[in-house]
Amino acid sequence: MKLNLANDSGSIRRKFKTAKEDAKKLGHVTNGPWRDGKGQPYEGGHRIPFLARWPGNISAGTTSDYTLTMTDLFATAADLIGQKLPDDAAVDSTSILPILLGGERPQPKREAVFIQGDGKDTTIAVCSGIWKLIVRYDAERNESYELYNLADDPGELVDVSQDHSAQVQRLANELVRAQTTGRTRS
Repeated sequence: MKLNLANDSGSIRRKFKTAKEDAKKLGHVTNGPWRDGKGQPYEGGHRIPFLARWPGNISAGTTSDYTLTMTDLFATAADLIGQKLPDDAAVDSTSILPILLGGERPQPKREAVFIQGDGKDTTIAVCSGIWKLIVRYDAERNESYELYNLADDPGELVDVSQDHSAQVQRLANELVRAQTTGRTRS
């Protein structure tokens, strides 16, 4: 027998959906100060720390504000073992080994990082420096935009898209470029 969680779970699904609300009532904020949760384009849906420990190579207690994606681990692993990735492998990957070893940040090979939710939503986030554009599609594939300045508003409470149309257009163009070329780095 296969368990169909949509039909056979009893009250488990309802309890799961309210777990975050229940945790807040008890004083535990599951996503800290970040807006929303998993599968969403807001910071609470994907912002997580990256921790690395390598005694003798990575200095204890060091931090970086570099934005990386899981894809970057491909180039980093290749860099660690002194190998070059094939040209058609992990084309969006940038090695973070220089950062881990306390060196200079690598020159960005991509203008933006793209974050898609869990595939059920109709949004994608385009992140570049302090700016984050959320592109939302309606049923007819018409786009609407939200823009956040993460330096001033890390909780993504104030949409500043009306005041920064040039940033909206720049990041929207980056999304189109990535969709057209199939990669995010030049």
